Amino acid sequence: QDDREEEEGAAVSVREAKQRSCGFNARFDARWRAYKYFFFNGERLDISSMQDAARMFVGKHDFRNFCRMDLENARSFERTMLECKVRPSALALTTHDSLLKVPNDDDDNSRNGVNNNTSENEPTLYEIYIRGHAFLWHQVRCMAAVLFLVGRGCEHPSIVREMLNVHDETSAFHVSRGKPHYRLASELPLVLYDVGYAPDRVDFRAAGEQERLERAERRSLHKFSANERHVDAVLTRAFMQHAIKSAFFHEALLSEQRHSIVSRSQPVALSANQTAAPRRRARTFLLDCENAHRHAPLRDRPRQDSLELQRERFAA
Repeated sequence: QDDREEEEGAAVSVREAKQRSCGFNARFDARWRAYKYFFFNGERLDISSMQDAARMFVGKHDFRNFCRMDLENARSFERTMLECKVRPSALALTTHDSLLKVPNDDDDNSRNGVNNNTSENEPTLYEIYIRGHAFLWHQVRCMAAVLFLVGRGCEHPSIVREMLNVHDETSAFHVSRGKPHYRLASELPLVLYDVGYAPDRVDFRAAGEQERLERAERRSLHKFSANERHVDAVLTRAFMQHAIKSAFFHEALLSEQRHSIVSRSQPVALSANQTAAPRRRARTFLLDCENAHRHAPLRDRPRQDSLELQRERFAA
């Protein structure tokens, strides 16, 4: 293998394998699935409000306003969410705070690059953790998009409860009114994190406990099998490659901020709003949601056709 093949191969690694039971189906035998959606809090999102909104997703609800309707396969839009949390990621980074945080236009200190509103130790990398029995098409990305609107102050946390209230005729989001138009959150940070199965169908943890203990003991003694050494080397190499690339871009951003070229003959002082523009464009990519200054409330937005109309058109 050349270096390119090794780098691409590092994207997938097999840690453990087990013979499946007769008739086992990895998709349909799953009791629950867990997703993580990573995001940088570079624009000082209101994490507390996002957490309040996330809790409203827990339970059995009709999620037709939080998905793209699969008219061919979806018979019901009711799904049960077991957990929904917004929390600092275990991978939380603090080294890029100065690059990712946007100055506050009303803060004189922010014009000099001073940020008094955020602790130096506050993590910038967060995750939305969602665990449920099953999910609809693009459901997690829709949930994340609305949580980001809440975090930016565009919507109140109660918007989640309102959008789940589809069977109350007085609701602005009743089934007859259709789903409001809004942009999906980017697919880039979304990860299928874990899947749960019944022990009699497949259970890596129970069946492999002895092997796991032996592996842990070998690791404590720094005695690795050839396969473990290979996997460790591949993952370490991939991590170092991406860490180095990240350092390159980090240094480039720092350099750009130090040596912004406006006019060599006539230097012009940039306002906080102007210096923040590149970072605003970057955060829009990371969150992939609408401009907060031109936000239209979800309850007032144009709507898609109702499910019944879409099904009639699909069947025609």
